[in-house]
Amino acid sequence: MQLATATKVRAAGILYRAVSTARRLAGRSPSTVVCTRGGLTWALNLQDGIQLSIYLFGAFERATVRTLSRLLPRGGVAIDVGANIGAHTLPMARHAGEAGRVIAIEPTAWAVGGLRRNLELNADLAPRVIVHAAALVAPGERLAREYYSSWPLADAPRPHAVHRGVLHSTAGSVALTLDEVVAREKLPRLDVVKIDVDGQELRVLRGAMATLASLRPSLVVELTPYALGEHGDSIDDLLDLLSQAQYRLVDERSFRPLSSDRDTIVRMLPAGGSINVVALPVERQV
Repeated sequence: MQLATATKVRAAGILYRAVSTARRLAGRSPSTVVCTRGGLTWALNLQDGIQLSIYLFGAFERATVRTLSRLLPRGGVAIDVGANIGAHTLPMARHAGEAGRVIAIEPTAWAVGGLRRNLELNADLAPRVIVHAAALVAPGERLAREYYSSWPLADAPRPHAVHRGVLHSTAGSVALTLDEVVAREKLPRLDVVKIDVDGQELRVLRGAMATLASLRPSLVVELTPYALGEHGDSIDDLLDLLSQAQYRLVDERSFRPLSSDRDTIVRMLPAGGSINVVALPVERQV
């Protein structure tokens, strides 16, 4: 069953209080830890929802981790848009192998710092990852001063009214389109792009049209109607763009085709929630 993001955050808050109490009683830091999960080493702040998930369950969005591994071959190339602290970047880098490459895009200084720290802790993976402190935008758009990149499990200033995220500064970052990233990196191939940017997914795709036409990567995209609406976009707009680019939607877990009907997709979502879907070039066999 899909849950609203705020419900997930509240449940994670209960788990955090239990974990932090147990760690405090054991004489350990209640909120910061360096640990190994699934063969990867992580520096985690357990007060953040994404990072607590890695600590307790070994991964953030397990289904998405499996999907990205399915779409990214050994030696392949991926772009992680909204990389945060590397929750998907690191598993993809490990899966792609020494000949693979993952380009991690993250605009907030807070999350970029965590991402670089986690790459330091996994020195074998670091050469496979290129970090861009950047926001991916539509052509002509500018960098915002702040973006959401943490989901605190304790009281925090200015949380988002629905998903409870907190804004962080983009100091030191730049605005790029995905097409510009591909050109800068001189990518001869691109196997998969993961896009999770809190309602700005359509902006990213508008800046990726040349790449979608030439390299035909698979896409893993978060669908969040209310967040898209906050940026003046809609599910209809996103579906139209994917259709024009000759992409089709499939279920993240089963890879079965999804309806392209907006109402059918919206019914799959809980109020105030989101799902990740896969968009494949129409010519590609599942």
